[in-house]
Amino acid sequence: MTFLTPAGLQPGAWLVLRRDGEWVDRSYLDPRMSRARPNVEIVVEPQTRVEALVASGEGVAVEFKEQIPDDGEGRRRVCRTVAAFANGAGGTILFGVTRDGAVVGVPGSAGRRERATDVSNFVKDIVDPLPDYDVEEVELETSGRVVVVLSVGLGVDRPYGVGRTSPTFYIRRSATTFPATQSQIRELARGDS
Repeated sequence: MTFLTPAGLQPGAWLVLRRDGEWVDRSYLDPRMSRARPNVEIVVEPQTRVEALVASGEGVAVEFKEQIPDDGEGRRRVCRTVAAFANGAGGTILFGVTRDGAVVGVPGSAGRRERATDVSNFVKDIVDPLPDYDVEEVELETSGRVVVVLSVGLGVDRPYGVGRTSPTFYIRRSATTFPATQSQIRELARGDS
């Protein structure tokens, strides 16, 4: 059985199984709420995760890109968002999703992770310091296309910037990435944000 929860599980969430109006069983889904080892394994399939992110729309932690950029400026724009996510609470970029949330995918790579490797390589080349991130390809059920999911974790070495010699630092507000001001950069370095 699969449950779609776009915002994830809330702290203290629990599951009740009922049959004919009677409780058959119950279990906390949040292991912090149970003294025993959790007996419910929570598995979110990649396709379900993509659907949930698309349903939530673009915002402070989600951005859609219809294609993977192949030019330097397009890749720098993506990396600005990566840096902003790492300077904030993390986030996800979905390649193969239009601005209005249509899942169109990008051409698949015939069993190889070419697209994911390409994204990973340009993030490594442009963002400094390198944040915690993961790139995966999620196959669409039709037409051999994929959605490339770039997940960026909460940064521990803030501030994160774009460029190696004179980096520009970025922050995220709503669904927009902005250059950070000098005072915001100092806050990030102190860990105040």
